[in-house]
Amino acid sequence: MKKHAAAILLAAFAAAGSARADINVCVWGTITGPDALVNGMSYGARDYFEFLNQSRGGLAGSKVNTLLLDGRYKLDEELKIYRRCVDQESAVFVNGWSTGAVKALRDQISDDAVPFMTQSFSSEVLDPVKLPYIFMAGPTYEQQMTIGLNDLANNGGKKVVLMHGDNEYGRGPVNVVRKSGVIEKLGLELVDTIEFRYVREPGARVAGLETGQFHAVEDIPPRAAERLRGNNAIVIHLYRSFWQQDSWVNHVKAPTDKLLVRRAIQTALDMEEIMTVAADGVFDLQPGFQYPGNPYYVTEGREFYNVNNPGRAREMLREAGYNNEQLVLLTNSTFQSMYNAGVSVTEQLRAIGMNVRMDVFDWPTAQANQRNREAWNLWFTGQGTGPAVGPFSAYVNLVSPQNQAFAPDAELDRYYEQMRTLPTEAERIAAFGRFQRRAYENVHVIKFGDLTKVQAARANVKGFAPYRIPRFWNVWLEG
Repeated sequence: MKKHAAAILLAAFAAAGSARADINVCVWGTITGPDALVNGMSYGARDYFEFLNQSRGGLAGSKVNTLLLDGRYKLDEELKIYRRCVDQESAVFVNGWSTGAVKALRDQISDDAVPFMTQSFSSEVLDPVKLPYIFMAGPTYEQQMTIGLNDLANNGGKKVVLMHGDNEYGRGPVNVVRKSGVIEKLGLELVDTIEFRYVREPGARVAGLETGQFHAVEDIPPRAAERLRGNNAIVIHLYRSFWQQDSWVNHVKAPTDKLLVRRAIQTALDMEEIMTVAADGVFDLQPGFQYPGNPYYVTEGREFYNVNNPGRAREMLREAGYNNEQLVLLTNSTFQSMYNAGVSVTEQLRAIGMNVRMDVFDWPTAQANQRNREAWNLWFTGQGTGPAVGPFSAYVNLVSPQNQAFAPDAELDRYYEQMRTLPTEAERIAAFGRFQRRAYENVHVIKFGDLTKVQAARANVKGFAPYRIPRFWNVWLEG
C-alpha cells in the first residue's frame, strides 16, 4: 500500500510539474466547528507545503500553491469544497477531513483520479483495489479498537464498554467492530455503549443536564452554573487550568518595536478587569506559565504581572517618545473570551493615551493575518494544550525558529535550550524560571490570567473528575 500510494502521489506531482508550472493543492478541515481543537492536522499539511516552497523551492522545481479551506464539520460544505478543489482550483492533491465526507465522495474521488488524503481512519474507505486514490496516515479506527481489545484480553480483562461520538467516525467503527464478532472471540463481554453528543447551544446543554437527558456536560456557562449549584441532582466541577488567556506582542511593527512602549502596555493593564469580562468571572490570576501544583510552576517575572499602574504607563510612553502611532489589536469573533479580552484592553490602553485600533475577524482570517508582521501589534489568543502538556510546550512559539514576535531573542533561546538539555530536574526548573523572567522582561507575551472551564455531571455519576477533554474511565452510575 505504501509503494502504491507513493507511486500515485509522485506521478500526480510530476505531471503537474512537468512544465515547471505551479502545483495546486487543496487542504480543508474544521478550522471552525465542533472539532476545531484538532485542526492542527490541516494547518500542519498547509505549513509543510509552505516549508517545501521555502526550503526546497517546492516540488520538482515547481512552487506549491496551497489553499486552506474551512469545512466547519458540515457535510454539505465539505462536498462543495471538494468539487471546488477539483473543478475550479485544478488541485492535483486534496487533503480532506471527515469520515462522512470521504464516504460520500468515494465514487467521485475514483472517477476524478485525484489523490485524496483523508483525516478519517474508517476501514470502509480503505481499499487499495476498489479505492486506489484514497489514502490515510495510520491504522483504521477498527484496527485501533481491535488493538485495544486485544490488550484488554491479554491482561485479564473480562468486560468492556465502548464509547463513541454521535457522528459517523464514532458510530461507524463501533458498529463494524460489534458486527465483526471480535469482542466475543476474545472472550470479552460487551457491557454497554456510551455516546458523546455534540450540543452547540449552551442552553440546550444546561437543559439536557437538568432533565437527566445528559449525565455529564463538558462546558457549562458560568452564570448558569451558579444557578445549578442549588440543584442537588447536579454537581459542578471546575477545571481551573483550561487555558492561559494572553496576547502575543509583535517586536518589529511600531510602536511595539520599542521595549519601553511594550513595558508601558504591560504596566498599564488591570488583569482582573480583563479576565472578569473574558472568562465571565471564573478565573485565576497568577504569573506562572505553568499552573500551581506543577513541578515547573515558578513565579519569576511576577513583578511585571498585573502591575495595573496607568499613571506610570503614561510616563513610560512619554519617555519612549510615543507620538500617537496606531496600535493594532488583532482578535477574533470565534472565541468569545479572546474578543472580550481585546475589548477590555482596547479601553484600558486608550485611557492612557494610546491610539488603538481593534481588528476583528473570524478565526481562520485572524490566524492568516497573525502571520503578517505588518498586520498587528498585539495578537489575542489562549495557551491551552501547550501549558497542559508541560513546560517545553508552554510558549514554545516564543523561541526560534517560530519567533512569534518576529525578532529572535538569543537569550530566550539559550534558556529554552537549557530547559531541554540540563541534566537534573532542578536545573531544568531553574532554567524555566529564567525563560519565564526573560519573556516578561522583554514583553514577548502579556499574560492576563487562567481561564476556568466549568463542567458538570448528575449527582449519581461517580468517579467523574474535570479535565481538558473529559475522561470517563472508572466512572459509573449509582441508583
